Amino acid sequence: MQFVDSAQKCICSRLEIVLAKHVVKPLQHVGETHFSISTNALLTVASDLLQANPNDAASTSRIRKLIDLSAKSLLKAYYGTFFSPREAVLRFGKAIDEITDSNKDTDTNSRYKFRAAMHFDAEAFASGQDQLIQNRKLAEKAILDGDYAMARGFVGKLLHTLQDFYSHSNWVEMGMTAPNDVLAREGMKIANVARPDQPTCSDCFGIICKDNILPEINANFILTSGYYREGEQWQVDELGNSIVKNAAYGKCSHGGLMDTSSFIHSIGGINKDSSLKILSPFGSDLHYAAANLAKLASIKVLNEIRAAVGDKQFLKFLNLDQQLKTIAYVIDTTSSMSEELPRIQASISTIRQQLLEYKASLDDGVQLQYILVPFNDPDPGYITKTYEIDSFLNGIAALSISGGGDCPEPSIGALIRALDASQSDSPIYVFTDASAKDGHLLSAAASLIAEKQATVTFIIQKGCDHKKRSTLSKRPTVPNPYSHLASLSGGQVLNVESVDLSKLSTLVVQSIQGSPTTIFFQSSQGNAVKTSSFNFYVDAACSNVVISATGTDLRVSVTSPSGGGTKLFSDPVINSSSTFVGGLNTAAAGFQYGMVLTIAIQSSGAFTSQVTALTSLDYTYSLYYYDSSSTLQYGRNGFETIEGYPLQGKPLAIYVQPNAYTDGSAAVLSSITLLSDVSGLPMDSQLLNDAGNGAYIGLLAVPSQPFRIQVIGKDASGNYLSRIGSTIRPSDIEFTLGNDAYPLMLLPGERKSRTLLLHNYGSEDTFVVSVTADKDATFTFSTVRNITISHLETVSFDISVLASGIATDGFSTLVTVTAASQNRMNTVKFVAVFAVDSVFHYNTEETYNYPNGDVE
Repeated sequence: MQFVDSAQKCICSRLEIVLAKHVVKPLQHVGETHFSISTNALLTVASDLLQANPNDAASTSRIRKLIDLSAKSLLKAYYGTFFSPREAVLRFGKAIDEITDSNKDTDTNSRYKFRAAMHFDAEAFASGQDQLIQNRKLAEKAILDGDYAMARGFVGKLLHTLQDFYSHSNWVEMGMTAPNDVLAREGMKIANVARPDQPTCSDCFGIICKDNILPEINANFILTSGYYREGEQWQVDELGNSIVKNAAYGKCSHGGLMDTSSFIHSIGGINKDSSLKILSPFGSDLHYAAANLAKLASIKVLNEIRAAVGDKQFLKFLNLDQQLKTIAYVIDTTSSMSEELPRIQASISTIRQQLLEYKASLDDGVQLQYILVPFNDPDPGYITKTYEIDSFLNGIAALSISGGGDCPEPSIGALIRALDASQSDSPIYVFTDASAKDGHLLSAAASLIAEKQATVTFIIQKGCDHKKRSTLSKRPTVPNPYSHLASLSGGQVLNVESVDLSKLSTLVVQSIQGSPTTIFFQSSQGNAVKTSSFNFYVDAACSNVVISATGTDLRVSVTSPSGGGTKLFSDPVINSSSTFVGGLNTAAAGFQYGMVLTIAIQSSGAFTSQVTALTSLDYTYSLYYYDSSSTLQYGRNGFETIEGYPLQGKPLAIYVQPNAYTDGSAAVLSSITLLSDVSGLPMDSQLLNDAGNGAYIGLLAVPSQPFRIQVIGKDASGNYLSRIGSTIRPSDIEFTLGNDAYPLMLLPGERKSRTLLLHNYGSEDTFVVSVTADKDATFTFSTVRNITISHLETVSFDISVLASGIATDGFSTLVTVTAASQNRMNTVKFVAVFAVDSVFHYNTEETYNYPNGDVE
């Protein structure tokens, strides 16, 4: 059908889940979305919050003069003209991202998208109110507990359900001009809801519907909402039972091209999700009225949460508090480090001077914390956290050698301790000469790296028996834990004969100035001695450019085509036979941003090389499965959240969005490529589709080996630019988390189970199943330890959770379940909540005063 094809092209150019971030503007074709409504509300509340907590005497005045409110403009106004707010903007932008991603996940995650209560569909007003109250209570509790990432997840779900009330019910059609004051208020019940057998809509034929809600329903202020079915999948209740529209009752449908229930009496639909009539046949005329009420309601509930937790905690919730950056050293103190530890200690005076100079250059709103995690065997060591440079360096000077002797050491456990103690977006350096004996903790470390977005670099010295380096005391999940964790984090494994930490500290200082972005990556396998040359570009948005490579008998040079071999890097930080790290010398004669540069790498074996930089122009990537057979990909239709590692071979939608600091008009991207993390070669490449305001969408397929996402385009000056993401590892096993959409609520001493399905699309294998929690002292777990699964077989098993500890009402923890064999792994996560009776009791008071939208 030509009409559908044209509509699809129009819709895909403005997909809800690829909207340009952090600038509040009306969107063409689709109108307002969950993303734009939530972002608008968050920026409005943040503006009021910062005005109430001024940075200086003029900050409130500067904020009030803003016309276009964005994360970048707001913080620039707050801190003043002399502040370069890159890191502050990225932190605030990250908080917004986490909230809006959780909001979006309600439509794209199979756990949630068919839950009627989470969308106020199928007249599920009582259970929808329960959802609002539960998520609000859990969010407030998490904020007060300091678990801000968990709180952002709850708030995202809260905002989605709250916003759907106005676009999915007949609140606007009843003439309401103010938000429903009952919503999300504990003890309040949504009243005057249509009876289950009460007709609410009449038939409406054709693309455009109007006035299909029965007049007596709106006149008597009776609440109703539409039923929804996608294909043959109906929405479900809290227990997972299908909620089927009965044609005999004449109920309303959600409506739109994707809702197959709209062909069942009463025909048509009432949703106001979009300004496109093919998606909202009648509601499109009232779309902006519903969106405006949703925005006002979102601002209202955010301000209520702010009042409940206080400004100090709410500033932290939005990452608007004083910025704390951390730098962590994880140091092996076993006997095989007897030569390397003194070298580290001998560099202390140089490190001190460089860190003092860096600290003096920081803005007033940034505080630097130092973390030291020594480790031994079997003693895991201790953690030192301090804001004093001398205290940190004295801790390094006091380290002594002891224990060890069997080569493999508990390095991953020590890394986990450092990750737990570190702030987000912080560098961690691990110094060791041994392999990891605790490889069974790999999935827990990988999960924390993703949560903290830490950059982990391993400094591996020679000395311990190399033949033992591949040995793990427990069955490993991947062949090389250090390479796996470094590549996941965007870090590196640096193999060196010895360490001059005074030089390495130059690299450390560069890393804590901001999260570096990869602009070039290349890897090669083989044993022959060869020299390989590759071209790359450095655009004008880049600074602090670092070139690094690892290999055997390594030689590295960087030149320009017209440079005649001119040295284009400063004195290397590391320049050994196996590792090279050096800064690009942008002051060299003949260097220009945007020019073609050539890196030549000589190695007698496999090598890996990358170029990283700090940049004011960068992107974030969101990955989804998409249904290639679906007519349209929009909202709940066609897209699926990827939980854990993506499944090999599945259709892959990648949404590329400018980060909070990046002006979407600063560059034009043209293509997206999946680079092999093994060979560095392209595995798949597609042109990007423009999604508006600097955002793009690319449709590819999940490859069978680890990959990196590369986007290519040109900056505003027409110069070539490249941005490359961290390693993504696909899998051929996949978890499904049963029908459990909600947090697992447990009373003190109570035991409950979660049912999981593990699907094996590869060869028969035996998998070790493990369970970890970010705050596991309150819960204990029992699980199947070993599961053998044949090719194309699915196995069901239960995870038993016992609320064994003592905690306050609403204490929540993120539970990660991992299945791993020698080379294969995947994970799934769910939330467990420690509760007392009060958390289960809502809707104790029935209130009805709908004509003006308020509660007395």
